[in-house]
Amino acid sequence: MPRVKRMFSSTMTAGLIRPASMWPFGLPRLSRRLDFRIEAISSHELPYFKWLVQTYVSGFYPETEDTYAEALALPSLAGHERFGRSTIARTVWAVKKHGNTLGFFVASEKRGGNVKLGPIVIASEFRREGNGTRVLRTLAAHYSRLGYGKLYMTIPATNLAACALAIKADFCLEATLRQHYSVSHDELVFGRCFGSETVSVVRHRPESPIEPFSKGALVSPFPNTAARVFHTLTSGKEALIGSSSKRGGAVKLVPIGVPPLNMLELLEEAESIHMGDKRKTFALLSLSDIDWREAFMAKNYCIEGRLVQPDRRDILVLSKGSE
Repeated sequence: MPRVKRMFSSTMTAGLIRPASMWPFGLPRLSRRLDFRIEAISSHELPYFKWLVQTYVSGFYPETEDTYAEALALPSLAGHERFGRSTIARTVWAVKKHGNTLGFFVASEKRGGNVKLGPIVIASEFRREGNGTRVLRTLAAHYSRLGYGKLYMTIPATNLAACALAIKADFCLEATLRQHYSVSHDELVFGRCFGSETVSVVRHRPESPIEPFSKGALVSPFPNTAARVFHTLTSGKEALIGSSSKRGGAVKLVPIGVPPLNMLELLEEAESIHMGDKRKTFALLSLSDIDWREAFMAKNYCIEGRLVQPDRRDILVLSKGSE
């Protein structure tokens, strides 16, 4: 995917776009002027960013430490994501207006052409002025012009102001993740697509175990990843299920490979690895992964939502609580 420009500016309004008049980097110029600038965070802004994150994010996630904000900002300051897996680049956008820094918007570019937003932190004195909505719409226009297919964000269900902000910026609710990052509240997934393409759902079992899967099911959402990586991951096996612990105690399961005949045994083995500390397990499955989906649902997983994908099959979120 193309890399994001490091700075851009825009003038915002509630009116209509004037298509004949354009600002730098292809951002539209709008009628009534309310000037602000959006640029990548600088090192001298890091303390303020850390303070805003600690002040506002920790209210919903008490375990948030000072190192969390620093870890978010370092790839942006360095200009690249050094240890990214699904994330290929991350930018912390600083929003400035009339010499003041209003807040920061974190954007993580994902393999497959989507961009995750968050956390978003706006200083209290600059809220309820429409700034957040205008910035979200400007970022949507920016990433759309760069060729990305979708913006999405996860928001605590108890953060009503952030939910209202997402809706005003034309995001739609796609899923409710039960006690995903915290036992005190659910997470809502909001998404905004820039285009759509109908993809048929086909039940298909390739003859060869890994190569068709790596070319089809994984190279499509992860186009920059070589097929040989998945040969190495599976070590000649037909399939495996990877797992990773998430903040707040949830465990993510990742099926890799062609669905084998012993899917239920494989799933039980993956679940047992985190038996002592997990409170929730979940998986993200393509709508076409019918065999894997049936296996998860046979183990009492429930569908929490459907994540819309603009250029490939949608993704289902399945989960179950600890037993």
